[in-house]
Amino acid sequence: MIGSYNKHQRLKKKKDIARIFADGSSVLFYPLLFRWRFVSSPTSPNLLYGVGVPKRKIRKAVHRNLIKRRMREAFRLNKSELESTLEAKDGQLQVMTIFIAKETLGYDKIESATIKGLRHLSDKYR
Repeated sequence: MIGSYNKHQRLKKKKDIARIFADGSSVLFYPLLFRWRFVSSPTSPNLLYGVGVPKRKIRKAVHRNLIKRRMREAFRLNKSELESTLEAKDGQLQVMTIFIAKETLGYDKIESATIKGLRHLSDKYR
């Protein structure tokens, strides 16, 4: 079943994003850097996800937006394993994905890195 990625699953609060960068963990699967933090309070939804494409790396807004759309779509199609792992946990996983390549890459490379990152997180919280 193909999932959705609605506004309730988006990582939006500046305070949450700052905490991920301050005391979260990270792993690199080129061209994506995954940063995450597990909050043990029982909140809904179990998984919050955000994307970032630095302006320093990709100068044109059109290309940044294209990469962000590709990252969100790869997450939406491949998040089911991680969500099923988190259903048993009491808490919330906050994940931020940052694009670190200097050029626009195709969807296949972004999707393969996303799958590796989500599997890593799923194995970690299994």
